[in-house]
Amino acid sequence: MRAALPASWPGDFSFDPQVINQVAITFDQGNPELVYLMFGHIGPPLWMTDDAVEQGIAQYEAEGGVPVTTRGSFVVSRTRAIEIWESMGRMLGTLPGQ
Repeated sequence: MRAALPASWPGDFSFDPQVINQVAITFDQGNPELVYLMFGHIGPPLWMTDDAVEQGIAQYEAEGGVPVTTRGSFVVSRTRAIEIWESMGRMLGTLPGQ
């Protein structure tokens, strides 16, 4: 027997929010029905002088880029990814044809 029960989300959306400014989205190469979502954050560097800026940029370039602190990593079905896109589009008023 299968029952559909409603989800009970907490009423306080401000509970432990994570600041993000980076998003990576990709498909599973072996299964295009899975979508991987990664959310992260890059904080501003604490470079105080022009020399420090040049050295910091050179270091990041040598290391392959600025490191991102992962705040959340998820895998969802293609169907769920479309639902997320549609929900956000409706909320933000940006769905095509709206």
